[in-house]
Amino acid sequence: MNQNQTHPKYLIFALCLSTTLTIIGCKEKGPAEQAGAKIDQASEQAAQNLGNLSDKAKQNIEGAKTAVDIKAQEAQVAIANSLATNAAVQSMEQSSAQAEKHIEATTANLSTQAENAENYLDDAAITLKIKAAILNDPLLSNSHIEVNTSKGEVSLTGQVDAAPAIPRVEDLVRSQQHVTSVKSNLMIALPAAGKP
Repeated sequence: MNQNQTHPKYLIFALCLSTTLTIIGCKEKGPAEQAGAKIDQASEQAAQNLGNLSDKAKQNIEGAKTAVDIKAQEAQVAIANSLATNAAVQSMEQSSAQAEKHIEATTANLSTQAENAENYLDDAAITLKIKAAILNDPLLSNSHIEVNTSKGEVSLTGQVDAAPAIPRVEDLVRSQQHVTSVKSNLMIALPAAGKP
């Protein structure tokens, strides 16, 4: 993919993030703004992690290019000095095979890194959507729910105000796109002293 082109998933992620932040920014100050700050922090961390992975990938590609250039130069010197003997041809073939293996290994490593970055961004987007949905639900907005996502598997911990809120949260999470499973460790909060 050309470096100047933007991956559609990143555009969708940016649009979801912008919409979420706009919705959250329109509400009164309180838990929603705190959640917004956490969402901002998670987004910044995701962007920073993606930048780090991109820098590392560029370094690996440059290293592979340098290794290929060095091996190609070595092969040219060997051919010029060996009067085109079989030994020179074999050395060139070995250098080329080693360079190809190095390129294949680097490509596989970069593919893994890109997949990990994509999974991280997908999980971050799922978490953001769930947190925004919880904040926008009147029955759940006062709940204290921690949302963690790993490879589409969502884990919920914390407290809700009433028993009906637990299945409501679980249904809300299951309704989000790309959620593969939900593990709920939610509990009902005990009423504070002096409250009915």
